[in-house]
Order: sequence, then structure tokens, then C-alpha cells
Amino acid sequence: TTAGAQGGFEAAGLVPDVLPSFDPIAVLDISYPSINGSNFLVRMNENMSVPSIGPAPQIFLSFNRSVVPHLADETFTLITVDPDAPTPQNTSISDVLHLLIANVRVTGHLDTFAPLSNTTALAPYLSPTPPVGSDPHRYTWMLFVQPRGFVEAATPLIPADRISFNFTTFRKATGLGSPVAGTFFRSG
Repeated sequence: TTAGAQGGFEAAGLVPDVLPSFDPIAVLDISYPSINGSNFLVRMNENMSVPSIGPAPQIFLSFNRSVVPHLADETFTLITVDPDAPTPQNTSISDVLHLLIANVRVTGHLDTFAPLSNTTALAPYLSPTPPVGSDPHRYTWMLFVQPRGFVEAATPLIPADRISFNFTTFRKATGLGSPVAGTFFRSG
């Protein structure tokens, strides 16, 4: 639920570590391929093994079409950051940018587990690799309504090594508002 996502972000300290506030209007789900060929949904705050989150996941959006009908027609930006690099106790190189996709759209006519399609990977999926012995990191996924001119504003702000990505500055410089949905998992 959106209330569960909001409470999860707050309980995990992602508010204020990543966002000043979080009031989602939709639910973001992540599905990774499993060894046996099927997929599995990641539960918010779940501790995932590094091998299980290696390949790029599928992303889904659930929303109440009668309450927020405009979401089906929006263009989104999807961002994943690790605010705990190199360790949760020493965040000297955070945020690490793990994914930045622009021009994301809801595909099909579903409003529950509606697949998201993407056309512009500004920073393709970078598998989480927390250092051996580190406490679990919080891999934070956020979906934003994409402002006009986002790709042009965002491209020069993406560090080539993806390290020390200042998400707060990036968000302000590119005009991203509050995320409409988000989730996170831990790995370490």
C-alpha cells in the first residue's frame, strides 16, 4: 500500500537520508528473475542476497485509476540510489547511482502490476555490490513524474563512475518533484 511504503521509508531512515518527505500515490514493485526461470517480487525492506539481484529487474506500478487517473498517461523517471556507500556507518562516497531511466511509461491497461517500459537509460542498471562484511545497504527505488527538459538537464550531471552522486542536488537541478512511488530492499 502507499501508506506502507511511506511508513517503510520513514522507519528505514530514508526520510530524511534520501528524501525530505515521502507521500506516494502509487505502489512500485520490483521483480527479479530467479534461478529456475520464474520471477520473484521483492518485498519492501527485504534483505536480498547479492547474486539474486544481479540481473536487471522488471518494474511494475499499481495505482487506483479512479483516484489518480493521470498516472496512466504520465512519463516518468526511475532512479535507484544506494545512500549507504561504502558502508552504512561511513557514507563518504554515497549516493551511488544504480539506475537512471527516463521516458518511462505505463504499458497496457492494467492499474495493478502495470508493467513499466523504458526507452532512455541514462545510467543502465548497475548490480548492487556492497563490500564484503558491510552491514546491509538500502537500495532505494523512486519513480518521479518527469519534467519537461529532464534528459537534457540530467545528462551532464551523471558521474561516469556513479559514485558520490548527489541525489538532492540532482533532483533540484533537474526539476524532479516528489516521487509518486518508491520501494527499497537491503543487501549486504
